[in-house]
Amino acid sequence: MTDDAESRAWRSEMRKTALAEEAMLKTIYQPARFGDDQTEADRAAIERLSNL
Repeated sequence: MTDDAESRAWRSEMRKTALAEEAMLKTIYQPARFGDDQTEADRAAIERLSNL
């Protein structure tokens, strides 16, 4: 592979990873229907995922 092809492949993989992380955060962080009932565990999980 040329440097350009490797660079494009790497960027593509990083985009896929970023999209997967965003989808995971959206799935995990869904405010409760009747107010924001996030637990401390929810907040900790969101913080860990945000730091990936």
